Amino acid sequence: MMISPTKYPGTGAKATPIQKAEQVLMDLYKLKEKQSGCAPTLATFYPVDPTEIITLLGWTLHQVSMVGDSGSPQRHDALLDFEKKTITAEITGEMLRSDLSGRARFTLAHEIGHILLHDGKGARIRARVAAMREKNGKQGARLDPQEREANRFATEFLMPRRAVEMRFKEIVGYSQIFLNSRFAQALAKEREPQALQSGESLTRESLAKILARYTPSDGKGSLATFFGVSVETMGYRLLELRLALGRC
Repeated sequence: MMISPTKYPGTGAKATPIQKAEQVLMDLYKLKEKQSGCAPTLATFYPVDPTEIITLLGWTLHQVSMVGDSGSPQRHDALLDFEKKTITAEITGEMLRSDLSGRARFTLAHEIGHILLHDGKGARIRARVAAMREKNGKQGARLDPQEREANRFATEFLMPRRAVEMRFKEIVGYSQIFLNSRFAQALAKEREPQALQSGESLTRESLAKILARYTPSDGKGSLATFFGVSVETMGYRLLELRLALGRC
């Protein structure tokens, strides 16, 4: 089975990053269902592995300890070559042993976004600057349109809205958590006692990070671990999806 970058054009002349992410995830879901003979569950499907999609696209991933010239003033996480269909990414052995770190997973998902959304015209080789990785918030707004689209694709591909909402409710038992709720206050007191004792007030951002790394006593993994991303990235996604809210 192969995935074509031009598959599923979506509505209009061009699919949105979210549409592309949904389409690729559906392809991956069908492939896993065919391979195993049964429909994947939330727990068996996530975290998704970007390297599987890279292979399905017919591209090759080169994993190196450093991308580009060591004397360059800018470090790069990855280089994307549209002609050779290769991704050269800074992925160390430690990342591989830990089943890819959140940073590496997001970088590869970002590159897949470029492959599916952009044809490479005018840029045979595209560099992924290290300083730009996982910048989905205010800093991300300063990126050029194609970088923002690739980030949007990576976010939806790794942390789809419906899957995050379902897993969030499984873990915390609620559809949303308000800043001044008993649950939020109790969780903050348990997880961030030093901060609260020092007089720091709980904010939406700090609550989102607490929820992103919260692991319940029943042994279920945290949201960040479940989706294979960093706590910071998962926290931002919870804010974006309005799962961590201000005072009600």
